[in-house]
Amino acid sequence: MNENQKTVAYADLLGFSKLVVSNPDRAKKLLSDFYNLSQDTKINEGFEDLELFLFSDFLFVQGDNVSNVVNYMCRLYRGALKYSETKPCVMLCRGGIARGSVITQQRRQAPNVTKNFIVSPALTHAVKMESLVKGQRLLLSANEREELSHFWNSNI
Repeated sequence: MNENQKTVAYADLLGFSKLVVSNPDRAKKLLSDFYNLSQDTKINEGFEDLELFLFSDFLFVQGDNVSNVVNYMCRLYRGALKYSETKPCVMLCRGGIARGSVITQQRRQAPNVTKNFIVSPALTHAVKMESLVKGQRLLLSANEREELSHFWNSNI
């Protein structure tokens, strides 16, 4: 078992559950496109140090470098917005970023079971932040705001 301090990000597709009920074929296409977007080489370029985990309509990202996690998520959000400009279905994400303990453990893999499991207070915090707001957002915990202060424009 391995426990590390990591920066984690969580992103959820907005409206996906409703889309599954109202238009399952479109939901399937949107989810496939979200998976493809998250793995796009243009988005992932320079972020080989990050680990990505896809679970249904949400993405979990973890890494040691807070700037890489934030910049990857910004590229993902930008890609989702560009997608929404050209498709009949919008791809809007809402998520959070936090830093903290992440415990991962390698598991024996069966053909129908994913290999790792994750226990992380930071992930729980990122998910809780996401659930507190409406609309497309990417939230940063207080610690990340301090580490990224060189990115902030306080005049905005």
